Amino acid sequence: MLSIRKCIEITCKLNGIEKGTLEKKLKRLCTELEIPELIASVAHNIRLVGNRAAHDMDDINPVNVQKIDELFNVLMDYIYVLPAKLKWFERGNSMDAGKDAPPITKDGRWVIQKGKYRGWKP
Repeated sequence: MLSIRKCIEITCKLNGIEKGTLEKKLKRLCTELEIPELIASVAHNIRLVGNRAAHDMDDINPVNVQKIDELFNVLMDYIYVLPAKLKWFERGNSMDAGKDAPPITKDGRWVIQKGKYRGWKP
């Protein structure tokens, strides 16, 4: 739990938010990155459970720890993974056909052909 809380602090720092309490940093992060209210609420609750864990580890149910981990991954997916996937897809669709083109046909279908796209990177 404490490590997930620390990861939220690091995420704030990586996004240029370093001053204030974690609560204030997290609110600012959610505002600046336009994180949906439901995900922001989950992030806030993760912070609260992390605070509790810092003082009394016996109070945290192992089932809750697993769920908190899953919800933390939702936050990280929204901040880092989803934008990267969308940029990759946008870049792939904007490339001209040719040897460096991604494995997508003109009608938007994915093409997998052995050896044809070896070494292609998004």
